[in-house]
Amino acid sequence: MHNALFTLAHSVEQGCPDAVAAHPSSAGCPQQVTWLQEHARIARIGADPPPAPAMSETRLPAPPSKRQFVEEHYALIVSTVRWVCVRFRCFDSDADDFQQEVFRELLQGSALERFRHQCSEGTFLSTVITNMFRDFRIAQWGKWRPSARAIALGSAAVKLETLLVRDGLFLEEAIEVLATDAEVSENAQDLRNLAEKLPPRVCRRWVGDSDLLNRPASTTADESVRRDEHAKRRARISAVATAAVNELPPDDQLLLEQRHEHGGPVSQLARERGIPQRQLYTRFDRIYRTLRKALLAAGVSPEEAREVLGNWMRDIAPDDGEASDES
Repeated sequence: MHNALFTLAHSVEQGCPDAVAAHPSSAGCPQQVTWLQEHARIARIGADPPPAPAMSETRLPAPPSKRQFVEEHYALIVSTVRWVCVRFRCFDSDADDFQQEVFRELLQGSALERFRHQCSEGTFLSTVITNMFRDFRIAQWGKWRPSARAIALGSAAVKLETLLVRDGLFLEEAIEVLATDAEVSENAQDLRNLAEKLPPRVCRRWVGDSDLLNRPASTTADESVRRDEHAKRRARISAVATAAVNELPPDDQLLLEQRHEHGGPVSQLARERGIPQRQLYTRFDRIYRTLRKALLAAGVSPEEAREVLGNWMRDIAPDDGEASDES
């Protein structure tokens, strides 16, 4: 371009302005022709050439007012939000919360500041609101990362796991979505085989009240009643046994703790205390009879004591015909 302009300027200096007008580079550019003619005239008198005319810049229109944009495209925004929610299986209260978040971000955030009419409003909103939904889900569920097994199986497995676990789609729905992806070459059966190889994962989800109302209870009413009754009976028996133990002399309480909580046998306790082993057995029998009488006086049967307080109650409340454990 510089060589062409230099040739034109030389033609003008030689008195051939017609060459300038006939040159293809000057077609439709009268400013350039005028500058060349002026450049040639000043060159003859030895003055400095004038500056080249500035090229006209294409200025992008200023972004619209946020409130004005929202008011003019309110219906389009709502329909796009609904489309995104259906696509990612977001319903009920979650969908309402997301719609409020979209309007808050459009009015107070910087999303609309990037809109310069280089695409349609619908395309711009679908892209922006989809990105908003990803941020919305990350805030609820945390950052999504594919499993190591899916990464090893390839990009198709990563996309399939994302649709199944993160987006909550059923397998056939995920297959239909991947069928429209040009980067996925696997057919439906290949995708089913990939789904079987993916590790089981459970994604944390927030559900609405309607989902909780339709979800079956984990236990029946009778099971809940029985569990509550068992908890109350266990608390009562534990309180009775604790009170009975507290009525014992401090040394007897220490003996019970050393044998049943620390697991020390009677023979070892006898050696540590320096007393005959038979004498210590006799002492434990007396302690057990005292506790057994206290439990029976409170209406606690031996079976209930063993069920609630554990195996160490076998010494306090042995089975019928079973002697006290002297091991």
